[in-house]
Amino acid sequence: MKSVNTAQAYSILGVSGNCLLSKSGGLSFIYALQMPPYLSYGTDEIDGFHEQFLEAFKNLGNAIVHRQDFYIKSAFNGEVIRGNSYLQKATRDHFSGREYIEITSIISFTIKGLQSLEKAYMKNPLSYKESLTTGDLRRITSFTEELKSGIDKINSLPGICLTPIDKEAISEIVLSYSNAMQVDGILRDIYFAENIEVNGKKGRFLTVCDETHLPEQMLSYVSDKQKEGTDTSLYISALEQTGVLLNCNHIVNQIWIFRNKDFEEKLNKSIIQHRQYSGFDKTLKYKADVLEQSQEKITENSERICGYHQNILFFADNDHELENLTDRIKQVYSVRGISVYQPSYDYLYNLFIGNMIGREMKLDEDFFFLTTLGVSLRFNTLYSSFMGDAEGVLYNDRIYQTPIYMDIWDARKKRVPARNAMIIASTGAGKSVNALNIVQQLLESNVKIIVVEFGKSFYQLCQLYPEKSFHIDYDTSKPLGINPFLLDSSIKKDMNDKEYYSKIKTLTNMVLKFWRVKEIREDTRQEVSLRTVIHSYYQKVDADYSFPSFYEYVREQGERVLQENNIDPGYFDMGSFLHVCREFLPGGIYQSICLPSDIEAQFAEKDFIVFELTRIKNDPFLISVIMSILYDTIESKILSDRSQRGILFFDEYAETAQLKDNQSDNDIHSTVAFCYQKLRKENGAIYTIVQSPSQLPNDPNTRNIISNTQILYVLPTTDVVYSDVIDLFKIKNKNHIALMKSLGNNFTCRHPYSEVFIRFQDKEAYAVRLELPKEKFLAFQTEGETWKRLNEMTENGYSLQDSIEIFKKNDK
Repeated sequence: MKSVNTAQAYSILGVSGNCLLSKSGGLSFIYALQMPPYLSYGTDEIDGFHEQFLEAFKNLGNAIVHRQDFYIKSAFNGEVIRGNSYLQKATRDHFSGREYIEITSIISFTIKGLQSLEKAYMKNPLSYKESLTTGDLRRITSFTEELKSGIDKINSLPGICLTPIDKEAISEIVLSYSNAMQVDGILRDIYFAENIEVNGKKGRFLTVCDETHLPEQMLSYVSDKQKEGTDTSLYISALEQTGVLLNCNHIVNQIWIFRNKDFEEKLNKSIIQHRQYSGFDKTLKYKADVLEQSQEKITENSERICGYHQNILFFADNDHELENLTDRIKQVYSVRGISVYQPSYDYLYNLFIGNMIGREMKLDEDFFFLTTLGVSLRFNTLYSSFMGDAEGVLYNDRIYQTPIYMDIWDARKKRVPARNAMIIASTGAGKSVNALNIVQQLLESNVKIIVVEFGKSFYQLCQLYPEKSFHIDYDTSKPLGINPFLLDSSIKKDMNDKEYYSKIKTLTNMVLKFWRVKEIREDTRQEVSLRTVIHSYYQKVDADYSFPSFYEYVREQGERVLQENNIDPGYFDMGSFLHVCREFLPGGIYQSICLPSDIEAQFAEKDFIVFELTRIKNDPFLISVIMSILYDTIESKILSDRSQRGILFFDEYAETAQLKDNQSDNDIHSTVAFCYQKLRKENGAIYTIVQSPSQLPNDPNTRNIISNTQILYVLPTTDVVYSDVIDLFKIKNKNHIALMKSLGNNFTCRHPYSEVFIRFQDKEAYAVRLELPKEKFLAFQTEGETWKRLNEMTENGYSLQDSIEIFKKNDK
C-alpha cells in the first residue's frame, strides 16, 4: 500500500497571479470555466461548442490542457434568500439544508520544459520572469499570445465564460484535490491499494486510456433520456451523466497533451508494430486497422493529433455505496460503447498525483491514447448547474430544485431592451401561482405594482402585506379616486417639454374615450384640435385641475379658444363634446369616475394596488376608460420618477380583451396595446396573463402586444397552445421550442413543483421549476376548499398569516 499526505501531493513551486509554477518546469495558466445550465443547447449550439474549442486548442504548440470539474455534495444556504417577510422567512426555512451538487470547473493551460523556471522563481518569486533565459521567455510570450486567441474563441460561445482565477482560488482548488475533496482543511494521509482511502472515505478512479476501447464513432450529443415520452428533442453530451447528473462527490479530469510532430510519428510507429506482431495475436491486426483508419482521416482532414486521457474520481462512505457508484458509472460508459480501466496500487497513486493541476507531467504516458482533437472533445460535458442571477425572482433549478434568482427586470439590459411580458398557461397549470410568485417578490424589491383583475386572485396577497397594499373592489357607486388631470407643479406647461407633451397626449386619448364617438377618435384633425384645447386649458387655468373643470372651461371658453388657435369648428364639435361628456359630471351615469376622494393619496403611500373590476364586467366602455386612467396614473405617479420601478398586471386578460363598446368602438384591447408600446420605453412594464395567445383578437392590437413583449412565460399546456405560441411569437430556435415542450408539473412527488419556460426575446430561454413552501402554497390559493377555509378564518377576524398557521397545524 502506498500513501501520500496532503503536503506531499500539494508540492508545487508557487503561484503568481493566475499562474501556477511547478518544480518540473511547467507554467500553468488557470481559468475558471462557467458552462451553461442544463439543457441550454440544441444541436447547432453543441456543434458550435465543439468547433470553437477545436479552434481554441488546435494552434497550441507543445502544451498540456487540463479540464478539471469538481462535483461536491453541498447543503443549500438559506441565508442567500433575502427578505424578512413572513413568506420570505418561510421560503428560507423550507430550502435551508436542501442537498445539491456544487460545481467548480477550471481549465489549466501548461507550457512545459522551462529549464530556467525553478531557478528564476527561487531567486525572486515576485519577478521571476526577469530572471528567465531568453529562450524560455520567448516561449512563454508565444504561448500566451496563442492562449489569448483561444480563450477569446471560447468566450464567444453563448453561456460559456473563461476567466482568470486568483492566487487564493488556485491554492484552494489544488488543496481541495490534494486533500481528496475533504473540505475541513485538516492535512491527512491518503492510502492507495485496491481503492483510495482517506478519512474513512473510499474512492476509486475509472479511466479511459485506450483508443481500442472506444466505439467506432464517438457521438457529439445524444437525446436526453430523462425526457423520453414527451414531444421534445433535447440534447446532452454523450457522457453528461458523469457530470452534473451524477449525484455524488466526484471529479472529472480531462487532459490533452499537444506535441508538434511527435504524435504523428508515434502513431505511424504504433501501426507498424501492430502489423509486425499481428501473427501472434489476432486482436493486434484489428487494432492496426483501427489506427490506420484514424491516420487516413487525420491526413485527409488535416486534423490535430493529441494524447488524451479522461478519468472520473469518486468517493463513497462504504464499500456497498462504492460498488453501486462504480456500476452506475460503468453503465454510462458502456451504453456509449466505451470500456473503462479501474487502476489500483501504483497506478492508482500515479493517477492521483498526475491529475493534480501543474503536475500532469507526472502522469504515466500509458494512460494516454492517441486520437484527434475533434474526437477527444466529444468526451466533454456540456452543462453546469443553474447559477442564477444576483437578484430577481426566486425559482428553482431543474435538477436539484434549489432556489435560484432569475433577473426578470434586467436593469442593465443584457437580455432584453425592456421587460413587458405575457404569462401563458392552461387552467390548472399554475399561471396564477406563477404571477403571484412574481408579484410577491417584486413587492419585496420595492417595485410599485398595479393589478387589474376579475376574480380576486390577488386579494389574499394584499392581506399579507396590509402596510403596502390597497384593494379596490370597484363599482359605479364608488368614486374611482383618481384624477388624471392633476399636473405636477414641477412640469413646465410648454409643448416643447417632453414630459408635458406626453401628459397632453395621454389626456387627449382619454378624453376621446370619454367622448365615445368613433369618427372623432379616427380623425387626426379632431385629435390635434382636442390636444390644442387641453393645452389651452393648462395655460389659462392655474389650479384645481380635473375633468369637470376642463369641461366647464370648454363650455365657457371653447369658442374663444377655437378662434384664438385658428381651429375650424368642424374639427371640434363643441355640441357633441358637451352633450356626451356630461355623463362624467356630478349627476351623470359615470360621475364616480371623476368624483374626488382620498384614494389618490394611497397611490403615493402604497406599493401594491389591486383594482377588482368584476362588478363592472358588463360595461366594456367603463372598463376601457378605467384602463386609460390607470395607465395615466402609472405614468404620472410611478414612471415619472425614473428611480421607481413599476408594473401593471392584467389577470385573466384573454376574456377581457374581447370586451368592446359597440357604440363608440372603445375597447380594452387597444388601451392595453397602447400601454405595451408606451411602457417599453419607460422604467416600467406591463404583464398580461392568458390561457392561450390565440384567444386574443386577430387584429393589429394583438400584433402590437406580441411585438412589444420581451419576456415570455409558458407553463405546461396543450400541443395546440404550444403551436399557437410558436406561431404568434415566431419562435425559430429549435432548442427553445423543445425546452418549452418539455415542461411538466408534478404535484405528487416528495417536493411538488410546477415548471415554467422563461424566454427573453430570441436571446435566452430557460426551463425552471417553482416549488413553494407550505406557507406560500396556502397564501397563493385562489379557489377550492382550502381557499374557502382560509377565507372563513379571515372573515372571522384572523389575519391571513394566523389563518395559514392554524390551517397548517390542523392539516398535519
